[in-house]
Formats: sequence, structure tokens, C-alpha cells
Amino acid sequence: MLPELRAAFEAVAGSANDSKVQVGDFGCGMGIFSFEIAQRFPSAQVCGFDCEPDLVDRNLDIAQR
Repeated sequence: MLPELRAAFEAVAGSANDSKVQVGDFGCGMGIFSFEIAQRFPSAQVCGFDCEPDLVDRNLDIAQR
């Protein structure tokens, strides 16, 4: 994970209650942050948003595996 995202990830992860986590990743690109949060908090609701349809389709396919 990029160092810039690590600080954001740790801030979210450090203050989160697993049963109540809802994360919106705007401009998710390849979904690295979204997937990290989803793995750390399996019961979380994580939604990635991007204006590039190909990336959205790719990430949705990966998430459903």
C-alpha cells in the first residue's frame, strides 16, 4: 500500500468498530484502499466509486470472487 494511503487506512482502522464500519472510497481507482478495509473488517460495508467504468467493472468482478 502507498505510504499516503497507509496513514488514512490506519486512521480509519484505529477508530472503527467492526460492526458499524461504512466506508465510501471516492475515486477508488484500482480499489487498493477499499479491498484493504474490506479485508480488515469483513462485516463492513465498503463502497468504491470511480468515474472510470472499466475500473468499476474490474473491481466489482474481483470483489465477487
